[in-house]
Amino acid sequence: MKIKIFLITFVLILIIFGFFAYFYLSRSTISISSSPSSANVYINGKFVGTTPYETKLFKGKYEIRIVKDGFEEYSATVDIKGNKKEIISPNLEKLEYLLLVRQNKFYKVRTDGKVVKQLGESTDGNPIFISFSPDGSKILYEVSSPSYKNSIWIMDVDGSNRKNLTGNIQVSGRDFPQFFPDGKKVLFIALGSKKGYLAFWTIDINGGDIKKVIEVKSDHEEVRYAISPDGKKILFYGYDILQNLGTTSLWVVDYSGQNLINLTSEMNGKVIFATFFPDGNNILLDFFSSSKPQLTGLWVLSLEGKNIKKITKFRENNDSEILSPKFSKDGKRIFFISGNCLWSVNIDGTDEKIIKAAVFDFCFFSKEEKILLLEPQSSLWVINIDGTGEKKITGDLLGESDSTFLKFYYTFGPPFSLSPDESHVLLTKAYTEEAYIASLYTGKITKLNGYSLSCWFPEKSSNN
Repeated sequence: MKIKIFLITFVLILIIFGFFAYFYLSRSTISISSSPSSANVYINGKFVGTTPYETKLFKGKYEIRIVKDGFEEYSATVDIKGNKKEIISPNLEKLEYLLLVRQNKFYKVRTDGKVVKQLGESTDGNPIFISFSPDGSKILYEVSSPSYKNSIWIMDVDGSNRKNLTGNIQVSGRDFPQFFPDGKKVLFIALGSKKGYLAFWTIDINGGDIKKVIEVKSDHEEVRYAISPDGKKILFYGYDILQNLGTTSLWVVDYSGQNLINLTSEMNGKVIFATFFPDGNNILLDFFSSSKPQLTGLWVLSLEGKNIKKITKFRENNDSEILSPKFSKDGKRIFFISGNCLWSVNIDGTDEKIIKAAVFDFCFFSKEEKILLLEPQSSLWVINIDGTGEKKITGDLLGESDSTFLKFYYTFGPPFSLSPDESHVLLTKAYTEEAYIASLYTGKITKLNGYSLSCWFPEKSSNN
């Protein structure tokens, strides 16, 4: 009897042991972490903890979600097969936001295309330009009305306190308004007191203290201008859209309207582009001359028009035209496009060289000292600032035969822009309502349709 009881007990122990052995051996460990950490973990829709997190699961398929405020959600399906540790460790992409305009309505939109909220509506006409104040607290926009009387408006970043800044002053539409560097005033162009004249005006962001800076004769379709980093100087030149060239004259004037100087009165050619050096002490001039091609190239001018120096070499071929000059992060080199190649040169004119061939436009990764390239077929690439480490990010998004994109590029400005934390890029297509958001780390592409204007929310205002 005792032997029988012993055998039964032994068998039961084996059964129990086998059950527990099967229970443990048929499960596998899954380790879930994330960068940044402390993200919520959901398994099959149930919250189970925060990263880093580890548990054991039976064989089967599981839906894993990793969620953290301010970052794009990560999700994956994991097939647990037993006796094998599964590791999930994604880098969560920071969730950034865009300001988009659709049918005169303003929207705050996530990088995945989801609309967060509507920020109001322009009831006075069609918005044709949007920008943020330097501190990210205000949105400035220009409206084109059916009566062709443009006006400039401002509102808080959440869409409240909308105000017409220009009132009865007829904005010319020759170029878009700009904030002064301190964000307290706006500079804009209005029709002059006589036919063929334009006037520069400044106005306080609250709508007061409006002043006419200067009135100048201009028969050109547009007037391009820039404000010096200290807000004390304004440079401007006329621009013909059909020719994609400016006038011979490049002017600089105090923001008070005093000391108007023609910087290029003795040069025979056209101004393509001009801007202030990052320190504001000189002006970079991009010049083109068909009659004297040796004048074509980049020049450095003092604010008084003196000490003029050409810093790029003369090339006796069709590649001599220079486009899209930009300063490096430290301000010591200038990068530019010539002959479909990306070049760089020191600001004193030394060490001019080709960085990369087959480039349509580019911008910098200021935080990583890399360059984002847009190739002629509208694909995005990233390279190191010395031309090494080439990596393709996207395919040919806008199409190889997209003549509209190419033809109107220099009229409407850069077709792509980096997000504040440089994790995404926004690509826009001229004369359409198409935009693409591409992740520079995962290559994920989100297409947005129906938006006529778009720009990134500044990092400092994204939480509003």
